[in-house]
Amino acid sequence: MASFPCNKARTPFQHLVCSDPVLLELDGRMGHHDKAWLDSTVQNCGIPQQGGAPGERARWSMVPCLVSAYRQYLGINMPLPGAVDGLVTRESGRGFMHPSCISVLLEDYDKGHLLPFPVAACNRGYSHVEVQSQVHGWLSADAAKDGDMAWTSWSDAGVLPDGRWVAAVNQSGGGNGSLGSVWAFDRHEQSGAGDEILSIQRLYAGGDRCNGGVDKAVVDHSGILVSVSITPVGLLQAMDKTLTGLDDLPDCAACCIGTARYRVPVGSDGKVSGTPVLVSLGLNEDRDYGGSSVQATCFARTVEGAVIGYGKTLDPVRMLGVVDAFMACTRDRGDQSVQRRL
Repeated sequence: MASFPCNKARTPFQHLVCSDPVLLELDGRMGHHDKAWLDSTVQNCGIPQQGGAPGERARWSMVPCLVSAYRQYLGINMPLPGAVDGLVTRESGRGFMHPSCISVLLEDYDKGHLLPFPVAACNRGYSHVEVQSQVHGWLSADAAKDGDMAWTSWSDAGVLPDGRWVAAVNQSGGGNGSLGSVWAFDRHEQSGAGDEILSIQRLYAGGDRCNGGVDKAVVDHSGILVSVSITPVGLLQAMDKTLTGLDDLPDCAACCIGTARYRVPVGSDGKVSGTPVLVSLGLNEDRDYGGSSVQATCFARTVEGAVIGYGKTLDPVRMLGVVDAFMACTRDRGDQSVQRRL
């Protein structure tokens, strides 16, 4: 936490502190601001005295300067963890990108800003924020949103036939929730301008953690395979989107029981050529169907055996047969709530 309430941030300096995880910690350690130190630091780091939050590109020079000033004032001599600069692939159009830069780029996309994005400059602007290597090749870094802790992580998924780089991304905007998605990046080096992203495209929009959160994405010969986490309700509705009345089965963002894998079809020109297609379902070793309710019992008896073993392909006819068996089981035990929408 900062030494002041971030919901009352007024000055550019305060907005900068509340939007950076390292500055939040350093400011909290300081506890109060020596006016002479604050005035000279704001001036030396080129921070306006008044106004709103500085723009993203302006903060790439202001924030590292502030971090250095805080550390000097607090007598912190240990080196910063820094970014993982060595994690750079050799293929054309791919390379290290700080997770915070991915977040900024996606925010630009949502706002309709399609300007070239200087990756090298952004990496330098966030080099004080540690990047952690997670399981299965994910890179993660903490972030801050108005004083609340957040994070962003991404994983390299490969390259499309048209040369665009693909990455899976998970983002938390503060709190427990996180949203997953898959993106294509057209990344080129421009002489004299540094490494820049020229365009991006959302290829797959996932959900929140167990409700469709993205676990992995891989480019293959026929498109992009996207694995997402699912709940019992999500698994049944992946097999039959018309199902309703599944109120006795878990469907919370922390109720993962398995994985659904979809193929996003991509043509030889690199363009998405259709909607995602379900290609397999699998169950986790640790799974909870929601106790001993009728729906949980019927799920264990009719659905579990059909999908055990990750990678087992389920064709549409077979999936509808599994759903029919589940519905018949619930009705035989007096539960008439599970229905298909007309």
